[in-house]
Amino acid sequence: MPSGRLIAISGERAGTLVDVFGSAVLGRSAECAVRIEDPSVSRRHARVTRDDQLNFVLQDLGSRNGTTVRGMPITRCRLGDGDEIGIGPVYLRFELASAEPSAPGQDPAEQQAPGPPGTMDRNDFDERLVQELARAKRCESNLWLLLLGVDSIDQARRDEERETILRHVASTVEGELRADDVLAYYGESQFAILAKDRKRRDPLLLAERIRRLVQETRIVHESEPISVTVSVGVAALADCRHPSADRLLRLADAGFYAARIAGRNCCRRIAD
Repeated sequence: MPSGRLIAISGERAGTLVDVFGSAVLGRSAECAVRIEDPSVSRRHARVTRDDQLNFVLQDLGSRNGTTVRGMPITRCRLGDGDEIGIGPVYLRFELASAEPSAPGQDPAEQQAPGPPGTMDRNDFDERLVQELARAKRCESNLWLLLLGVDSIDQARRDEERETILRHVASTVEGELRADDVLAYYGESQFAILAKDRKRRDPLLLAERIRRLVQETRIVHESEPISVTVSVGVAALADCRHPSADRLLRLADAGFYAARIAGRNCCRRIAD
């Protein structure tokens, strides 16, 4: 039987995940399955339920500040995989949970999709993340994870144009990384970057420099200029209260969606 999950992508609990099997109330009350401690959120703000056709439905429970799905106010709405839910000022993402859980944002059909030359594939990257996380814990050092998504790739673009854009982003990112950093193609026009702490004060400095360079670098396809921007989610091992590869991915993923909500072409760092 299908289940769903809600992932907070803004607010103090960004990155928190709650599984939904039948029904879950969202709100400020301590009795809610998804508790949102914000004064502008009603005690019982909204509810997610699974109907007789096994679809998940979101219903506003007469809240003061309303509920949105994909930016539109709703009273009752069927949820789709990846939908962004607004509960007052707090945003969550709804995911349909599969029998084999995937990493944040993953489309199983794209799990083995090849990326631009020079990028690691997703499976190898996930293994490398576990290895580097264990090494960082032993050495008591920090580790950075950036999830970078291309804002401007439209599904209607031709394959050749999409490939040109992805190659441009990969080469720009690669030029800013050190030899022991890792760049992987994560599918759905998204890249993952694993970097050891450079003794900078904030990994957002690296993310912001990459974002700016992608935006400023000229890209031309078949004599036509293309404007490319990226949104970047940033997490660090030091941001995790209970460090694990999954938790680091969840925080970076929450940062990525927070950047998208903020208007795209920006970077956001999320911590526990």
